[in-house]
Amino acid sequence: MSISRTDKELLEGCLKQDRNSQRKLYEKYASKMLVVCMRYAKTKEDAEDIMIDGFVKVFSGLEKFKQESSLETWIHSIMVNASISYFRKNNKHYLVGSLDDENVVIPSSNDMDGLAHLTAKDLLKILQQMPEHLKCVFNLVAFEGYDYEKISQELGINVGTARSRMSKGKTWLQERIYKFEK
Repeated sequence: MSISRTDKELLEGCLKQDRNSQRKLYEKYASKMLVVCMRYAKTKEDAEDIMIDGFVKVFSGLEKFKQESSLETWIHSIMVNASISYFRKNNKHYLVGSLDDENVVIPSSNDMDGLAHLTAKDLLKILQQMPEHLKCVFNLVAFEGYDYEKISQELGINVGTARSRMSKGKTWLQERIYKFEK
C-alpha cells in the first residue's frame, strides 16, 4: 500500500516545518486518533493528552516514515504506542483483584441479542469504564490484533497474565453490555 497524493503533499509540507501542512495533517487525523486513544483512557481528557503526545511523536518522527503503509496506519500505530506508554506510566501499581472469577456471570447468547441496539458511542463509554489492567490488554488484542507474546513484551507481563486479562476483559465487557441492555 502506498501513501496517497494528498498525504504525500502534507508529509512534504510537514517535513519543511510548514505550519499550515502540520495543522491540516492534525485536522485530517485527530478525530480518528482520538477514538483510538479513548479506548485506552479513563476520560476524554486523558485520551486528548495521549493523542497530543502521539502527535508530538508523529511530527518529530515524520522523517522516519518509510511510506510502506498509509500515513493513517503509521499514525495509528504511534497512537497505540502512546496509549501503551500511558498505561505503563499510570498503572504501575494497579489492583488486579477487580474481578472475582467465582462470581462472574457470563450471559448466554440469547441475553446478548440486544447488542444490536448498542451504539459505538455506548460501547466506547462502556470500554472506558473497564479496569485499566484489563482494558489495555483487551484493546491490544481486540482492536490492534496483537498476539499475547507481543503484549507480554510491551507491557512487561507474562503471556499467561495477558491471556487471563483478555479473558477477564471479555467477561467484564459481556456483563456490562448485558446490564446496559436491561
